[in-house]
Amino acid sequence: MTTYKAKCAICGKEFERISNRSKYCGKKCAEIGRMKSRREWIDKTDYNEKQRIRAQKIREEREAAAGEAERIAREAREQLREGKVEEMKRAEEERFAESLKNREPWARMKQALKEGGMNNSEYWEAWKADQVQYCAKFGRKCTSSVNEIPVTEEDFGNKVVQSMKEQNRCIQRSSWE
Repeated sequence: MTTYKAKCAICGKEFERISNRSKYCGKKCAEIGRMKSRREWIDKTDYNEKQRIRAQKIREEREAAAGEAERIAREAREQLREGKVEEMKRAEEERFAESLKNREPWARMKQALKEGGMNNSEYWEAWKADQVQYCAKFGRKCTSSVNEIPVTEEDFGNKVVQSMKEQNRCIQRSSWE
């Protein structure tokens, strides 16, 4: 096997080489030589600037795609929300109509408020029914009153409306025993 004498391209130390192509005396100098060659190549080809421009283009494309995706998602959410709101409104209207048909107190109160506000005997009769129903639910006796008129009074709604006109006030007391 033939060996050649050469001078290391990095440290200048003389060394024996097997191949005619070896330029470095050892691994350390070879690593330094590779790094030096790479830096020279980077400077010569303007590699870093090209990579920076390439990376910037990729970022811009991603941002544009993300912006478009976000816009599409936002529009979909808005449409979904609008559809849900409309769907919820329809469901509430159907529930209200069904409850009104079944003469449920809360629905009767809501309807009476729409038609004439609290100066409506139907509202107060519905309020009375709501109070009595609530007390019955928990097995208690209802002692609620409006303007000191107990819910147990005959013709409660008309008496409350009359007292509101006379006293120009409405004091509700909800209680149970």
